[in-house]
Amino acid sequence: MFKIKHTLLIIIGMFLFWQSAFAKNTKVQAFGDTARVYLANATMECTKTYSYEVKAKELVNLGNLQFSINFDPTLLKAENITDLNPVFDPSVINFGNASSGQIGFAWSDFLKPINFPSETVLFTIRFKPFYYGTPIGGTAPVIFTNSPTDIKALSATTANIPVKTTNAIIKIVDKTKPTAICPSSQFYRGLDSVYVTTIFGNAGDDCGTAKITNHKLTGANNKLGFGDANGKFYKLGVTNVTYTATDLAQNTSQCVFKIVLVKNTNDTVHIFAGSKLSLCSQPNVPLSFGINIGNAANKNLNKIQFSVNWDKNAYDYVGTSSLSALLQSATIVTNNTANGEIGFIWNGGTSTVNITDNMKLFSLDLMPKGTAGAYSLKLGSNGTTPMLLSNVAGNIPAKFLDGDMYINDENAPTIVCKSDTLIYSNVGSPFPLAGAAFKPADADDCGIEKRTFSTTGATTNSNVVFDANTSYNFNLGLNTVTQKVVDYGTNTATCIQKITVNSLRFATTNEVVPCTVTSKALVITATDFEALKDNSFSIKWNPAQLTLNPTAITYIDNVIKNNTIVSGSAASGQLTFTWTNPAGSYTLLDGVAYMTLPFTLLPGVVNSPVEILSGVAHQLPTVANPVAPNITPVITNGSIKNFDNTPPSVVNCPNNIVDVITTQGNCTKAETWTISPVISDNCLPSPQTTLTKQQGSGAITNTINGDIFSTGITTVTYKATDAAGNTASCTFTITLTENAPPVITACVPNQIVSTSSGLKTATVTYGTATVVESCGLKPEIFSK
Repeated sequence: MFKIKHTLLIIIGMFLFWQSAFAKNTKVQAFGDTARVYLANATMECTKTYSYEVKAKELVNLGNLQFSINFDPTLLKAENITDLNPVFDPSVINFGNASSGQIGFAWSDFLKPINFPSETVLFTIRFKPFYYGTPIGGTAPVIFTNSPTDIKALSATTANIPVKTTNAIIKIVDKTKPTAICPSSQFYRGLDSVYVTTIFGNAGDDCGTAKITNHKLTGANNKLGFGDANGKFYKLGVTNVTYTATDLAQNTSQCVFKIVLVKNTNDTVHIFAGSKLSLCSQPNVPLSFGINIGNAANKNLNKIQFSVNWDKNAYDYVGTSSLSALLQSATIVTNNTANGEIGFIWNGGTSTVNITDNMKLFSLDLMPKGTAGAYSLKLGSNGTTPMLLSNVAGNIPAKFLDGDMYINDENAPTIVCKSDTLIYSNVGSPFPLAGAAFKPADADDCGIEKRTFSTTGATTNSNVVFDANTSYNFNLGLNTVTQKVVDYGTNTATCIQKITVNSLRFATTNEVVPCTVTSKALVITATDFEALKDNSFSIKWNPAQLTLNPTAITYIDNVIKNNTIVSGSAASGQLTFTWTNPAGSYTLLDGVAYMTLPFTLLPGVVNSPVEILSGVAHQLPTVANPVAPNITPVITNGSIKNFDNTPPSVVNCPNNIVDVITTQGNCTKAETWTISPVISDNCLPSPQTTLTKQQGSGAITNTINGDIFSTGITTVTYKATDAAGNTASCTFTITLTENAPPVITACVPNQIVSTSSGLKTATVTYGTATVVESCGLKPEIFSK
C-alpha cells in the first residue's frame, strides 16, 4: 500500500510540474538527467583556516546522492564541517577518516526528493594548510572519488543519474617571514686573528622549513657569503655579522650580532653590547640586548659601574634580566629610563670576582617603537653613572663598545587616494586647492618619511612635497594626481586621484564677415554648465554699429527659452537674461550653442565687440554642500568684424590729350578734360581719390583738372583707396608741343668791305644776331 501511495504521489507531482511548465510555454529539462557536484580552485595561506565550499547544481527530483572527497592530509588538515545545507541531516557526513584525507557524503530520501536547479552550497569544509611543501610551490589536489563512498545519484523514481564532478587544486602560499636566529655577540682574545667555530645560525618558519642562506660581515671584516659565517678567520676589531634566513617561499628575514677580537696582551677590559634587529611589522616584541664583558679573566674585579643609553624615541625600557650569578648584589639605576638611560653599579667591597671572557653581566630588555633606521646602544659615562672598573689594587683600564640596534621596515606603506572629485572654481584658473582636501589615507608600520605628489593633464608638476596645510594650484580641466609616500625603509606606495576643476564659462564667438554682409548671428557657448538651478548674465554691444531684435534670439531648448526673462533695452545695446529652472537641476553638454544672437550690421562696421558682463549661477544643494554654491562665470568675449579684400572700381578714364602752343613767348598751357573717371567700391565708406601728374622721371605732384602743364609728355593718374586699403587707378597722358617761330631781337649791321689790290674777295668779320626762343630752347643760327 505504501509503495502504491508513494508512486501516486510521484505521478501526481510529475503531472503538476509538467502541466505548469507547458502552461508557461517553457522548455524544461528532463528530470535528473545530470547531477553536478563540484569544487573550486582556491589559494590558502599556510597556518590559517579557510572555509571551503562543496557545491552542487542541476539536482532535480533527486532521491539519492553520495560521493567522497579525498585530499593530501600532509598538506591539508580538515578541522570540521560547517554550513551543512538544512535539507540534510548531520549523519550524511562521514568525517571519521578526515585525518587520512577522506570525507564521505551519503544522503537518500525518496519521499522528499530535492531540487537544487541553481548553484547551491551542500556543506563547507574548514581546511587548515599546515605545510608549505617544496620550493617550487605547494599544491593540494581536492578530488571526488569512490572511497570510502561511491559516487552515485538516483532520481526519485530510482533511475540512475549521471554524476558530473569537478575537482580542484588548492594552492598553499606562505606570506609570513621566517625567523632568523643569531648567536649572542662574542668576545675573543688573540694576536692578529681568531678562528671562530661557535656562531652557528638557525631559522624557524611556520610553513615548513627555513635556513640561514647568506651572511654579511661589516666593520673589521667585510665579506658576503652563503650560509652562516661559522668556521672563518676574523681580524682584530669589531665585526658586525648579519644573517639572512630564507624559507621555501623565498620570504626572508635578518638578525645581527657582533664578534669582538682584541689583542691577547691588552690589559684593557672590554664591556660590549650585543646587536639586535627588529621589524616594524612585528610590534610589541621586546628585544634582549646582552651586555657582556671580555678580557676580564684573572682581573679580580671588585667594582663595575657604567651607564647604558639608547634613543628614547626608538625604544622603550622594559626591564633587565639574566643578571650574572657572580653579581647578584648589583644595582640597576632606573630613575631615568624615560630619557633612555639606565645605570649599572656593582661594588663587591673587599670581595673580588674572577670573570671569564664573554660572560654576560646582564640583559637589557627594550621594546622597539620608533621608525626604521640604525641606532646605537651606548655604553660608558654617557649618563649619570660614571664609568669605573677596579680591583683592590686600583682602577683598571676599560673600553666600552656600543651595541647596534636596527629597526627594519620590510613592508611597503599603504595609501588610498580620495575619490575622483569635481570642483567648481569661482576664481578661474588656477584654482587654489587646500592640501587637506585631497590628502590620501596612508599608513605604515614604521611611519611615513616623505609625501609627494605629481600632476599631469591640465596642471603639470613633479614630486611636489605634500603638506595638508598648504594650498596648491590646479588649472581648469582634468588633473591626474599621483600621490606617493615613502617610509623610513625607502619602501614606496602610490595611488591616483583625478581632480577636475570646472568653472562655468561663457564665450561669444568671433565672427569675421565680408563688408557686403548685413546680418550675422553671434553664438554664446557654455562650458561646465552642470547641475545648475539658475543663471543670470548681461550682453552688451555698440548699437551704432549693431542692432538686435530680442524676439529673434534662439535658445538651445525650450527649458531655457520658456524660463528665461529678458530685460534691458536693445536700443541702448544691453540686455539681461535671467534663467531659473523650476524643475531643478539642468546640465548642458560642453561647447554647445546656449543661445544665438542674430545681429544686423549697420554700414561702416569695422570691429564691433560683443561683451558678456559678469553674472552669477547657483548649483543645486547636495548632502555634501547643503548651501547651493555661487558660481561666477569665466567670460571670453567676441566681436563681429568686417573684411574687404576687393579693390575699388575705376572706369571711364579720360582719353590722352595732344595739344600745341602757337603763341610766341608761352611754354605752358592749361589743360582741361571733360570726362572724369567713375569711382565706386563694394563697401562703405566711399573710396578716397587722389589725382597726380608726372613728367618723365621727375617728381610726382598733385594736380587738378585745368592745371598748367609744360611742354612734353605728362602722365596723369587717378587713384582710388578704400577704407580697407585696397587701391585701383587709371592713367592718361597730356602731350604738349610748341609751334611759334623764334624772334631775332638784334641783327648784325650792314658793312662795306674793299678787296685788296688784284683780289676779287675779302675776309669779312661780323657779329652774331640775338635770337630769342619762347620755350627756352637754344635756336640754331645760320648766316649766308
